[in-house]
Amino acid sequence: MTTTKERFPVIGAAAGEFGVCAYPVNENNILLITSDAEAAVSLTARLIEKQLDAAPPPNDSSSGHGS
Repeated sequence: MTTTKERFPVIGAAAGEFGVCAYPVNENNILLITSDAEAAVSLTARLIEKQLDAAPPPNDSSSGHGS
């Protein structure tokens, strides 16, 4: 099992709108509100990818990643 310290953004959906919120999730960290689900998913994916690219590689080879 790998533990990470990343705090990823989240997508919320209600009444046909999608919101992307940074961590910690609160009304001050809303990054996007849209009716376009693709835009919300795309932004979230880019933010997570950026965070993962900046993270140091895991030092535990038992995670199975990269094998």
